Parts: sequence; structure tokens; C-alpha cells
Amino acid sequence: MESVLSEKSGYLSLFKLLFTLTCLHYFFMEKPLFTKLENLLRSKFFVKLLTLLLFFFVSFDSLFALQYANVINFNKEQYNANSKNWSVSQASNGVMYIGNNAGLLKFDGIHWNLYPMPNETKVRSVLVTNNQRIYVGAYEEFGYWEEDNLGQLHYTSLSNSLVDFELHNEDIWKIIEDEDGKIHFQSFSVVFTFDGTKLTVQKLDNPIIFLLKARNKTIAQVTRNNLVEFSGGKLHEIPGSEILNKAFTRVFLPYKDDAYLLGSIKQGLTLWKDGKFQNWNCPAQDSLAGKEINRGVYDGTNYYIGTIQDGVYVINENGEVLAHLNTQNYLQNNTVLGMSLDDQGRLWLALNKGISCIDFNYPLHFITERKADIGVVNAAVLYKNDFYLGTNQGVYRCKGGGKDVTRLSLKDFTLLPESSGHVWSLQEIDGQLLCGHNNGTFRIEGNKLIRISRIGGAYNFQKLETNNTELLIQSTYTNLVLFKKNEKGMWSFFRRLRGFQEPSRFISVDPFGNIWVNHSHKKEIYKMRFGEDFRQPLIVQKYGKNKGLPSDFGFHVFEFYNRIVFTSKNGIYTYDDLKDTILPYQKLNQSLGEFTSSHRIIKGNNNGYWFVKPPKLALFAKEKDGFTKKVEFLLTESNHRLVEDNENIVLLKTNETLICLDNGYAVFKGDSIIQDNSQKHIFFSEILSNSQARGEEHLPLHLEGAEIGIPYNGNSIHFRYSSLVSPGKTIHFQTKLEGLDTDWSLPSDRSEKQYSRLPWGNYIFKLKGQDEFGYPLPVVSYPFEIKPPWYATNWAFFAFALIGLILVVFVPLGIRRYYRKQRAIYQKEQQRVLIEKQEEERLKADQKMIKLRNENLRNELSHKSSELANSTMSIIRKNAVLLDIKEEILKQKEELKQRYPAKYLERVVKLIDKNIDNQDDWEIFEKHFDRAHVDFFNRLKMNYPDLTPKDLRLCAYLKMNLTTKEIAPLLNISPRSVEVHRYRLRKKLDFSSSDNLNEFMIQF
Repeated sequence: MESVLSEKSGYLSLFKLLFTLTCLHYFFMEKPLFTKLENLLRSKFFVKLLTLLLFFFVSFDSLFALQYANVINFNKEQYNANSKNWSVSQASNGVMYIGNNAGLLKFDGIHWNLYPMPNETKVRSVLVTNNQRIYVGAYEEFGYWEEDNLGQLHYTSLSNSLVDFELHNEDIWKIIEDEDGKIHFQSFSVVFTFDGTKLTVQKLDNPIIFLLKARNKTIAQVTRNNLVEFSGGKLHEIPGSEILNKAFTRVFLPYKDDAYLLGSIKQGLTLWKDGKFQNWNCPAQDSLAGKEINRGVYDGTNYYIGTIQDGVYVINENGEVLAHLNTQNYLQNNTVLGMSLDDQGRLWLALNKGISCIDFNYPLHFITERKADIGVVNAAVLYKNDFYLGTNQGVYRCKGGGKDVTRLSLKDFTLLPESSGHVWSLQEIDGQLLCGHNNGTFRIEGNKLIRISRIGGAYNFQKLETNNTELLIQSTYTNLVLFKKNEKGMWSFFRRLRGFQEPSRFISVDPFGNIWVNHSHKKEIYKMRFGEDFRQPLIVQKYGKNKGLPSDFGFHVFEFYNRIVFTSKNGIYTYDDLKDTILPYQKLNQSLGEFTSSHRIIKGNNNGYWFVKPPKLALFAKEKDGFTKKVEFLLTESNHRLVEDNENIVLLKTNETLICLDNGYAVFKGDSIIQDNSQKHIFFSEILSNSQARGEEHLPLHLEGAEIGIPYNGNSIHFRYSSLVSPGKTIHFQTKLEGLDTDWSLPSDRSEKQYSRLPWGNYIFKLKGQDEFGYPLPVVSYPFEIKPPWYATNWAFFAFALIGLILVVFVPLGIRRYYRKQRAIYQKEQQRVLIEKQEEERLKADQKMIKLRNENLRNELSHKSSELANSTMSIIRKNAVLLDIKEEILKQKEELKQRYPAKYLERVVKLIDKNIDNQDDWEIFEKHFDRAHVDFFNRLKMNYPDLTPKDLRLCAYLKMNLTTKEIAPLLNISPRSVEVHRYRLRKKLDFSSSDNLNEFMIQF
């Protein structure tokens, strides 16, 4: 927010220069060469001419009264997009849409949202129509965005529906709506027309710059030719427009009743009336020369002309420059690429770098500098048409500045000689200007400071009368000081007051003549009065806990509607003179709201009082039912801050109030701001339903319409809301959920509210707010219902009732049946127990029998095993003997050779082999083996069907854990052959090298 001064025309400056030279010549030139001119100057004619010129000078000067504007700048860090912006348009609900290099920007007054285009190109043009469609044009893309009832924007591309036409290197620079509601998208060489359902294409023979619409006419500048009018879907050359040939016309606005104003880069401002074009010979023409006019809008009174090189010019219908905004007076960029007026009359600028919103009707006029050379302003006063500022550097004077303090600059002030130092107060009392200074007290006459007291640290003056004597009492660093008028009627130092030696700041006198002061540092409260004579020591009484205050320090004392009041962090207190006590000022505290903790109260105009609670201040006035807030200001910007710990507000005139700032001052004209809240409203930007049961999933809800029903599993509601009443400024909201809250919440600048796990039922969410001046915004409501969970629905209640009825009717029957059943069960249980006992006894007998049988079987098995072992050993011994015999015979044959006939040898060997492989021996062995190891062979054959009888015999011998040497005689083979046989058997059994064959057979 910045204050912007206008630039006066070059004609005015030239006139002033000539007038000044003439005056200098008249007063100082004495050479004979100018005698005739001197005689002329002394003539009556010249006197009349001079009077006329002076009158014209004053009148002419008034035409260029400096205008002010509240400028709000937004940079890319705030709106989270690219710096460059091309166009701006407002929807009927107040939301602003801006074409940005990164896409479409949406601003609802608090929140920024960016919507990229499908092809992620720059949005050159934006137009919001009455049906709330946001038409956009970009590079090789155009279409429209629409907001659904959930607050979500959805894009529809129109360029994708083109038939037999391909967009190639086409930028949509302008979008206009004609009287029939048709939308025209314009590139340099093509115009696309959309009637709501059908899209048509018109190729242009000659490229045009921009389609421009004013009243019922739409024109364009042919790039290298004259103007043309666009009607009936065709371009028609405008006769007489040769004056604007190749002028690059970019502004087309209505002028008065039947004319038009055109703005072009090369020709500046041109008027078109009755078919004739002529350059507009006006003061603004010179100011705009060479500035490259690029955009323009008209508010019905003034024209706003945006340029490429020098910001914005505001001109009236006479062509006079009312204001000029550029980078030298807080506009962040001089290149205006887009321009629009919102429904509040604020001017929005889409700049080459950033976005700006300008309010020309802002009630506060700031006269500040980024670096205030005059210091911190502590006091101000109008005195004899001069304007004085008291700062921490001294007293500054602007001669003649009292005419209109809003038209001044801090550079217009001059430091008074010998006034250097900290100035605490400037007050006009009985026609005399008094200055409370760090070095004492002074009376100011013109540029002179006349010391009237040497007591340093002079704060405030308070007038009082005692014993028919008019006095001034002053608070200082050390004690209280009295001033009295001398024989010339001038205030002069009279004496220090005895009996009080404390630094005091604020001082007030009540209707009974009591003097109230507070300690400068401890903020203790003292009441004092004169004795029989003001020459006597003061009678001093300290007020703290002993008189009703919550503590002994932390208070300031002020006069408020002829009452003494005390400010504190805990509220306002007042003095009850009947009981000589201090008590809370309930009626006032109830009206002040957050300003109950104000620490300064200053009298304003129209019987109102300012309450100061940095960074806020508000004006309250007394009415029948209490105290009403007239206006409120929040000063938080770095170059618009109150003076810390020395906030001051000065009533300059009846309707003009000055606010001291740490780098200048602000002026508020009037005692309230006329508000039209019909156009200033709060709206919901997003409403979400979420629940932990859904994993914190957020579901958007309808923003408007009938009462919304929300399932119980979505019983956490999140409201987000906005208002464009004060874009970029602090708006305070208050909420109340009827059905849950009993009262409104405290004001907060948060633009969202969360309710978690709401019980089921009907609710109405109510929202109200205050704009930056403290004025209320209309209440908005959002009714909704949290539906009951399944177990609380009507069907559930019916089911529960049915179940209850069933329980009432059938439970007694069930209980009787249950007891009968339990009795039967008990009887059966007793019978079962008896049977179990009998069965247990039988089982014990059977177990004894089984035990005996098992013992017999074990004995028999042991016997069979012994027989098997004996049988096996006998066979082994027999076969071993036969093998020994066979071996001996073979040895004898080897020794006797031919002497031992071969036929006898063979006969004997066959006989031995026959006895070794005797089948009877095997059958006897097998018989004993099967008795000892039941079904061993059958089980082995079943699992391993590939085993041969010889393999089975080997398995049986391994089962008996016989060694290789013991097995060899049984099989009538050598031990080596037994090992080979074992190896083959392992393969048939699919054993690995780690598997133990003997253990397997023993356990099988």
C-alpha cells in the first residue's frame, strides 16, 4: 500500500517558470534598458493583468490537485507463478483471473491458485463473461474454464474442435464478447468466433493488432494500414482513419456521449467524432508523448492509460493528468500489459513484472518516504496556515502548507533553526504555538523558537484554572511545571510544582481540579491537587491495588468524555469519585472488543476518541446504547508504521485527522468511512469433508445450494473462505457453528476453519468478517447435516425395537427351554460320567490284558529273533565251512594240477555251491525273519518295486546289522562283491552319499 502523487502538466510548469522570471525582473532589474517594461509593470493594466494571472494560476493549479492512490503490489513469490502477466478480468463473484506466463492465475482476495494450460503455454488473454465462463487465449490454444459447484475449475479446449484448420504459431492476443454474446478470439491473422456451441474461423487478408471494443463498435488497427471496423464477422475499412495509419492503435474507449477516444503508440491520444479523427490537443498529450500507450480503461469519469515505458496515467475528460503512477512512486514496474477495473472501482494492472491493484478512493492519504530524512514524526499542528511537524530531529515547517496537508511532500518541510533535538509535543494554546522539546519548552513564531522553559524533556500540556487563575501544567522528565501568562498575555514559565519529583508522561485534569499523571517508566498512577495555593506543595496520592487497580503499575491515564480512565493490558478502568476508588469501565470494555487493551486514548473530531493498540487504531464515538466503532486502521506495512511507544494522532481540522508515522504521516479525512457492503462479501472458496476412517481422504462439498447431507464417516469438515473487499490486506473473520458453538469465535486473520469428528445432527456454519477499516461484512451461512451412523438410523432403530420385542416375548420361553435343556444335559452328564467310569474300569482291564499280551509278544519276538539269529549264524557257519572246503579243494587242484581230475573237482564244487545256496536255508531264514520283522519284504517291495530277490536278501541281512564279511558267505560271494551289491542297492533306493544304508534298513 503506497501513496501516489500526480504529475502536473508541462504547461503548468512552463507557466510557473515564466511567471517567476517576470516577478524577479520586476523586483530586481534596475537597468535603463528595462525602463519601458518597468513602466508597463507599474501601470493599472498590468495590475489587472497580474491579478487575472494570479487568479488563473490558482485556478489552474487546482485543476491538477494531487490525487492519491492505495497501491497493492503482488510479486511472483506471492502468487507462485512467473513474473510476466498479460491480461486481467473479474468474475461476478469478485474473483480476479490473470493471464500469466505460467498459466491462468486465480485470486480470491486471499488465496492464489495457478491453472496451467494443457500445452503449458503462456496465457495472453482472459475474459470472464456473464455466464461465469473464463475464456482464455494462449499459444496455439484457446478455450474456457468453468467452475463447478464444488469450487473446482475445469478446462474445455475449443481449439481442439477446429476442423480443416491447424493452429500454427498463432497467439490469441485478444478476446471480446459482442452484443449477441458471441466470443471472438483474435490472433494477428485469424479471428475465431464461438457462439456457445459452434466455432467458426475467419482468416484475415491483412494482419491486425488488437480487436478493441467500445459501446457497440469493435475496431482494429491493420498492422501497416488504417483502422478497420469488425462487424458481421468481417473487417471494413473506416473512412478518415488515415491519420492513424501505422499508428499501432491499442486503446479504444467511449468519450462523452457520442465520441470515442483512441490511444496509439505513435499518435498518442486521438478523438473520433462524427466520422472525423483529430489529435487531442490536451495537457495529457504532452505527458504521454513517447511513452507508448498500450492499454486503457474508462470508469465513466476518468481514463486510465497504461503505457509500455512509464506506468499509468489518470486523465479526466478535459485531458488533464490527475495522477501518474510509475516506479518512482511505488508501482513495481512501468510496463502495463493488461488493465481492468473491478466492481469496487479499483484498477488492476497486469505488469511485465508482477500484478498491482490500485484504489483511488482509499480514505487514508500517506505522505511518507522510504527513508524519511526528517526523522520520526511525533507531533503535528496547523498554525496560521503553516504546517509544523515535530520529529526526533527537530521542528519542521512548511510555509503555507496548512491549505491541504495531503498535497505535500516531506521535501516541502524545512528544519527550523536552533530546533534540533527530540520534539515531544506541538500544541496551539490560546493562539500561541508551544513546543515540548528535549531541551526545554519553546514558543514558535514563524521560523523562530523562543525559549520559555529550560526544564528538559517537556512532554504534554494541560490547561487548568485554579483560584481564578489560568494556568498550564506540563509533564517532563523530572517533575511537573506550571506556566502562566505574563503581562503581554504570553505563556511563560511560572514555577516547578513541589511535592512530586517523578518523571511523568500523560497528564489529565478531572472536573474537580484533580491532576492525574502516570509515571513515565513504571506507569504508576498518581492523583494530586493543590493545597490552599498553587504555590504550596502538591498533595499527592498514589493509586494502585489499594484503590481497586489489579496491580500497582502498568497504566496510562487519559480523559474520556469528562471522565478519568486508565488503560492497561487487562482492559479500561475508570475513577469513581464518590467512592474514591478505581473500577473496570464495563460499558466501555463491552463495546471496545480487542481495543480494551489499548494503551493510548486520544480525542478526535465530532466528539469521538481514538483508541491505539499498535499496529491498530480505531475511532469510537458515544451513542445512546454505548460506544460505536466508526473506523479502524491496521498499519503493518514497513513504510506505514506507528511510532513505537509514542503513538500520536492529531486533529488538524474538523474533518481532518493526522496519524504520526515513523517515516512521515497519514491523513484521514472525515470521522468515518461510508461503506457500501452490498458489493463487499465473503464467499466460500472450498469446503472439504474428510475422515480418518477414509485415510484422511478429502472430498469437496457443494459451495452453495440446499442443505448438504454428509455421511457420518466424513464428519470432519474444513472450510476455506475469502473476500475481495481488501485485496492483499488483513481481513478478520469470525465463525460460529450453530449446533455446536454457543458464541462467535474471536476475530482472526485465518481464512479457514476446521471441525473434527462432529456428532451427527444439523448444523449451520456462519461466517462474518471485518474489512481493513473494521467495518462488518455481511454474514454468510452454510447449512449442512452430518448424517447419523448406521446404528442410529430409523431402520436401525426399527431393527433394535424388533429385536427388543423378540427378546421380551421369546426370552422367557427361551429361559425355560434353557433350564429344561440344562436339566436334561445334567442328567445325561451324570449318565455319561457313570458310563465313563465303567468304561474306564473296562479300559484298565483291557490295558492289563494288552500289557500281558504285549509282554508275551515281546517274549515271542525275542525268541523268534533269537531263533533267527541262531539260524542265521548256523547258516553262516555252515556256508563258511563249505567255502573253506571249496577253497582248500581249489588249492589242491592248483597244486596237483592234472593229477586231480577236473570232473571230480567240478562234481565237488557243485555240491558245495548247492549246499551254500540251499533254498531250504533261505526259506527257513525267511520264515524266522518275517516273524521277527512283520511284512518287511512286502513293505520294501511296495516302496521300491525294482528290487530283486537278491536285493531283498541283502536288505534283510542289513536289517539284522550284519557286516560285509558276515553277509558274503550267506550270498556265496566275496566281501568285495558284497560292497558292489551294496552300492547298486543304494542307487536303486536313490540314496545320496551321506545317507546310511544300514540305519535306513534297521529303522524301516
